[in-house]
This record gives sequence, structure tokens and C-alpha cells, in this order.
Amino acid sequence: ICNEAMDGEFLDVFRLDEEDAVFQATAYLLSKGRRHLFFCMDQLTPLQERRWRGFQLAHQQFGLACTKAQCYTGLVTMEDGYSLGEQLFTSDYLPDGMIAGSDFVATGLLKAAQQKGISVPHDMSIIGFDNHPVGLMTNPELSTLSNCIPDMVRDVTECLTRRLKGM
Repeated sequence: ICNEAMDGEFLDVFRLDEEDAVFQATAYLLSKGRRHLFFCMDQLTPLQERRWRGFQLAHQQFGLACTKAQCYTGLVTMEDGYSLGEQLFTSDYLPDGMIAGSDFVATGLLKAAQQKGISVPHDMSIIGFDNHPVGLMTNPELSTLSNCIPDMVRDVTECLTRRLKGM
């Protein structure tokens, strides 16, 4: 099973530690002085819950409050990110950092920020997830968390080869 958390003695599971990845990204932004961070996800799935937990734990480590108001759900497309950005970037409580559950949502956020005159990364940081090629087309290029698919494929292949050899 690849990139899903499932337990069982007959299952080999290869996955990114989603919680730690978002924890590290959030801690990085907090260490750079960002204090008004938001987290974006698609639906509240176990995978997204782990990412949200990493976001919360980083705030806890820095002694900062983290509330549900910092979490936006139902975001999947570039258009979703753009719409959220239009809403957030005209409010009185302007975020200075966003971590999105996908590069597509992050790309929409980036476009909305630019159209509102917000400089990324000077005024705000935006980090996507999955390292999709779309992030290479933005200006500036999107910062993103990579889920290391090539490494997982290598590990899965090696494990399968060992299993087929009875090891």
C-alpha cells in the first residue's frame, strides 16, 4: 500500500509522514517570524487530519495558539485557492503564511495574493503540497512539500522483489 496509513500484519505500507512534513513546514514559517498562518485542505480525511495535527503541533512547540479558524476545508482546485485568497486577502486579518494541501490550491492563493498587491514571499509565504509541475509555472516558483514518490516506488519495488524471492 502506498501513501496510505493502514495497519495489518500482512501489509507493507510505504508513505510520507504527512504530519511531520507539515510540522516541519509550519515550524519553518514560524521560525521566520510568521505568526498568522492558515492551513488549507480538501476534505477532513485521516491523511488531512495528520497534516492538520502537524500544523497544530508546530504552533504548540512555539507556544502559539492554533484554532479551527485557521483551517479551511473543501479546497481542491486552483479556482478554490483563488476564491479563498480573494476572500482572505481583503479582510482585516491578513495571513502572513499559508500551507495548502495541494500545489493547485497554493497556485490559486498565489495568484490572488499577487492581484491584491501582496508580495510573495516578502509579505506572505505560501507552501503547496505534492511538488506538481504547475508550481514551476508560477512567479515566483511555488514552494512545495514533496511526497517523495520516486523513493516510495523504489522502496515498494525492492520490497516486492524480496517478497517474491520469499525473503
